[in-house]
Amino acid sequence: MRNAPRWFIRFTPLLVAGAALAAPPDDKGQGAVEVPFSKQARLSPQEQLTQAREYMLKMDAIAERVTKMKAAAQQEKDVIKLNCVDDKLMQIKGRIAVANKSMRELNDAVSRGDDGARQHEFSRLTILHSTVETLRAEADNCVGEVNIRPGEQATILVIDPSIPVDDPTATILPDTQPPPREPESSPIT
Repeated sequence: MRNAPRWFIRFTPLLVAGAALAAPPDDKGQGAVEVPFSKQARLSPQEQLTQAREYMLKMDAIAERVTKMKAAAQQEKDVIKLNCVDDKLMQIKGRIAVANKSMRELNDAVSRGDDGARQHEFSRLTILHSTVETLRAEADNCVGEVNIRPGEQATILVIDPSIPVDDPTATILPDTQPPPREPESSPIT
């Protein structure tokens, strides 16, 4: 929650409390909140393992790329870029460490046949992958790279050549300088 917006931090407790109050009471009269199964991933355990491995490979590739960006910033001796990229790299490495643990837990959950734990760990890996992708984009911004990946849209600016280059709103003031003066003749001749 270190980078969470202020509104999120302020309103999350209210949203959780509101959801608990709005939930229908269970047998004991207390509110129960459940996530319907239709909202959970509809992948088989093997499909989830395959997707999770792809996430891990992509996250490792991103870490390698950002490491190269850090080395380039060091070589350029650009302290601002270096600090920015290093911050993103540390966050990426932290997310990958958590993802490695989640991957082990996912494998264990699949082998035990524990669907709840499997769904939880797969959801966690999906979120971690998305976060690492966002950090990659932020690292690109640190060094000023603009990378358009397949499926993303780019904005191309085309300026009509018939548009005049001069500013039509600029006012042209008349020449207000006085005419040059003739040299004065001295009274002594």
